[in-house]
This record gives sequence, structure tokens and C-alpha cells, in this order.
Amino acid sequence: MHRLSVALRCLLLALPILLAASCSDNPRGAEAMAKAQQVIKANPDSALAILRSVSSEADDFSRSQRMAYYLLLADAKNKAYADMSADSIMHEVADYYDTWGDSNEKMRANYLLGCVYRDQGYSPIALKYYNDAVSHVDTSASNCDYAMLASLYGQMGHVYRMQTSPIHELEAGKQAVRFALKAGDTLTALNHSARICLTYKSLGHLDSVLIVSDKIIKAYKAHGRPAEAAMQTGPIMEVYAERNEFDKLPPLIEIYEKQTGLFDKSGNIAKGFEIFYDMKARYYESINKLDSAELYYKKMLDTKFYNCIEAAYKGLISIAMKRGDFKTASEYSVRYCKAKDSHALQRSSTEINRMHSIYKYEAIQRKMTETEAQNYKIKLMLVILCFIIILALYIAYALYKRMKHRSLQVKLENAQKYNSIIEKLNQSQQDYETLMCDNQNYINQKEREIDNLKLQLRDYGHEVSLEKWDIERNLYTSVIVQHLHKIAQRGESITQKETKELMEYVAEIIPLFVAEIKSKSDALSETEYLVCILCRLRFIPSEIAILLDMSAQRITNIRQAINIKLFNDKSAKTLNRNLIALDK
Repeated sequence: MHRLSVALRCLLLALPILLAASCSDNPRGAEAMAKAQQVIKANPDSALAILRSVSSEADDFSRSQRMAYYLLLADAKNKAYADMSADSIMHEVADYYDTWGDSNEKMRANYLLGCVYRDQGYSPIALKYYNDAVSHVDTSASNCDYAMLASLYGQMGHVYRMQTSPIHELEAGKQAVRFALKAGDTLTALNHSARICLTYKSLGHLDSVLIVSDKIIKAYKAHGRPAEAAMQTGPIMEVYAERNEFDKLPPLIEIYEKQTGLFDKSGNIAKGFEIFYDMKARYYESINKLDSAELYYKKMLDTKFYNCIEAAYKGLISIAMKRGDFKTASEYSVRYCKAKDSHALQRSSTEINRMHSIYKYEAIQRKMTETEAQNYKIKLMLVILCFIIILALYIAYALYKRMKHRSLQVKLENAQKYNSIIEKLNQSQQDYETLMCDNQNYINQKEREIDNLKLQLRDYGHEVSLEKWDIERNLYTSVIVQHLHKIAQRGESITQKETKELMEYVAEIIPLFVAEIKSKSDALSETEYLVCILCRLRFIPSEIAILLDMSAQRITNIRQAINIKLFNDKSAKTLNRNLIALDK
């Protein structure tokens, strides 16, 4: 007690000296703060540089000047999007202005302290200080800082969005718009309105998204902001896609690509915006342009966002299934499951961080409500704190083990379900291929029978040698011809080796036919000549299209061109008859 009384007397004697030292402002610091204040709104980076130039002298400032300096420094950092996570001094600043500041200073100090916790990842704590900032606001005052208040509500909306609380996010967004308009900042109000559209989307209020987006687009255009107006077409496209109104997407896609400024000269979108390709891919899929849809689904894979990758593989599975390519669909299904698992793991990690933030918030709340205690109470609190940490670690470990066990169970269940689906898919694929093969063989057989019968009818009454019929029968049943029918059924193209073998065989068996074609015209291309041979051998157009890897329409055009060149006949349908008649 004696030593304590001595210390108190020394403190009282030194107090006038300390007060005198704290009453004088640093001229250089005052000048720097005045310059920074002038440019902070238009150029926060410059303001930040000016303030940092006198940071080494801050300890020599008076207390009021030092608090004003750190408040202005935090404001500049926030406006310049600099990291504020290490600004522990803001606790002292907020405490100072809570006692000595006016309503605007109290609001600003608590708001910026909340931003410190925002950058630290402690959203609940940030929200606590944002609410404290709001509690200090006097909106009826003539000098009320409405611009700061709009930013404050905007940050609150961001926290609610991270906490998946869309109702509160919507209310905060509306307040941000309201006070931005009061501050005379229409553009900022529009930016907050644009974020409100995303909130409406989360709530499922799709009509509101369309109505508000239309107003925002008109307002952006009126303010000479075509890029921002074009960006607002994004939520509109999402609504139309969700409603399967894909026919409304093309004009919006064109606006987005031409006016947002997000695309390079090659037509590639900026990193982080790859989800746009989902709209374009789904549109092309809706009009059955599967190649284009596949192209844009694959573009979505070049991203770090698992939700985008998950959507891409889902689309690729759909494309493969529509093509009947069940093998590719199965491969994409495996990748889809992996992407979905990664996305789920990411969400789990986010949830764990959120729980940690809540725990941190509660711990700080307890600390803030504590009063100063004597030494034995401090020791007791340290023991309790250690116990809490140990308990928290134990709970965290128990939760981790439980989550890991549950995760393994879920993965096992998913694997079993996945294997079951794969088995069913493989069996269905086998059954489908068997049926398709049998049906196609039967169809091809009947078509050839019909053609042969028609030929017999045309030749009936004419003198045809048995040798001629033997040649025809051998021609259609030859190894090379039957082989080509089989690969066409499998969807495979003819190789150069197979083409050469076919040409040599035909030249050997029906040389008069080959000579007649070449004598008719030398203008036939290699492809047209090959089509002539396949038509003579009674291959149907769909088989020819598969063998030559061309569309059915392309084959029809080639057949028509051949008929014109050889027989002056403009119909593609009569080509087979004309060719068969050549060597009769």
C-alpha cells in the first residue's frame, strides 16, 4: 500500500507535464492532414500517401491530433481498399470519439473499427460496430454525413450477404440507397440498387428483379454509364434462364458482350465472370446447337470458382446425354461429383470460419463487459480463459472428428449411389446399343432387299445373264462392303486404307461402271467419286454421311451435284437409278 501511494503521488506530480505535452499540435502533421482531407474523396491513394509520410511523427502529436490522424488514416485506407486488419489502434480511436466526438465522428470511428474486423474476417464483430455507428447518428442534424451513412449501410448489407441473411440484407440495401440519395450521390444509389437486385434473386422475387433492373438500366444510361447498364442485364438473364425463357436471352447476351467492357479482343471474358458463359451455353442448348453449347460449357472450366465448374459439368453431362454419348456422360458425371464435393467442402470451410467469427465475437463481447479487477481476479480470469480455450479446442476437435466421420459416411453413401447409377447406366447403354444395332441391321437389310427387288422389276423382260447376277450378288456381299456397313452402324468414318481397298475392288469387279463414270465427266472431285461408288453399292445416305463424317444435308447436296454433272438431272433421288443403269 505504501508503494502504491508513492506511485500515485508521482503520477499526480507528472500529470501537469503530461498535459502540457499533449496540448500542442504538430504543425507538419496538421498540414499533412489538411492536404489529405482535401483529396481523400477524389483520390484516396494520394491521401493515404500524404498521411503515411508523417507516420513516424505520430507519437509526437497531441492526443486529439493523434486520434484525428488515425481516424483520417483509417478512412483513407478504407476508401483506397487497403488492408485494415492490422489497425488495432482503432479501438483506442473509437473509445476516444465515443467520449469526446460529435455524432458524425462517433459514427465514423465505430464504422471504421467495424471495417477493421471486416478485413480480419470477423463479420459478426464488424456488424456489432456498424450497429454502434448507426446508434450515434443524428439524421435530423444539418451536418449529418449521409454519404458515410450510405457506405455504412452498404457494408452492413455485405455482412448480411456473407451471413446468408437476405431479409436483413435487403433492408440494409434500401437504407443505403435512401441515404445515398440524401447525400446527392445518385450514382452510388444506383450501385446499391444493383446489389438489391441480387438480394431479390436470393429471395426468389424474380418479378422484382426484372422491374428494378429495368429502372436501373435506364438510370445508368441517363448518367452516361453504358457499361454499368450492360452489367445489369446479368440478373435479368438469370431470371429468364431460371424460367426457361431462353428465347429472350440473345439480345441481352449481345449487349453484355459488347458494352460491359469485360471481354478482350478474342472474345474471352475477364477472370471471375466465367459464370456468364452458362447463360450462353444454356441458350444454345435450348435451340439444339449442341456444339456451341459444349464450347461455352468448357470455357466455364477455366475458373477457380467451384459453383461455376459444377454448373459446367452439369451442362456437359446434358449435352452428352442428348448426343447419346453415354460414355462421355459417365466421365463428366465423375468430374461433376468431384466438383460438387469440392464446392461442398468450400461451403463447409466458410461455415466453420463463420462459426469461429461468432465465437470470437462472443469472446470479445464478454471481454468488453468485464470491469477492471484486482490482481487475483485477473489471475482467475486467465485461468478461466485458458479453460475456455482448452474447451473450445476440445469442442473443435470433437466437431472435426464428427464432421470427418459424417463426411466419410456421406462419401461412402454417395459412392454406393454413384456405382449403382453407373451400373444402371452401363446396362441401359448396352441394351440401347443392342437394340439400335439389331434395328439398324434389319433396316439396312430390308432397304437393300427393296432396292434389289426394284432392280429385278426394272430388268424383268430383259435378257440378263446369270453371270451378271452373280457379279451383283458378290459385289453387295463382299467382305469390304459388309465391313463398311458395320463401321457405319458403329458411327465410324472410312479410313484412307479402306477407301483404297474399296476403289480397287470396284475397279476389278465392275470395270465398265468405273470407265463409264470417268468417261462421263472428269470434273468429279475425289469426294464425289467416292460418293458415286457408295451409291452404286447401295449404301443409304445416312450411312454415307457417317462414313464420310458429313451432315446428311451435305451428302444430299453432293449427290445432286453428281447427278447434274453426269446425267444432267437436278434431283438427288434419281442418282442411284442412273448409276445402276450405267453398266446394264
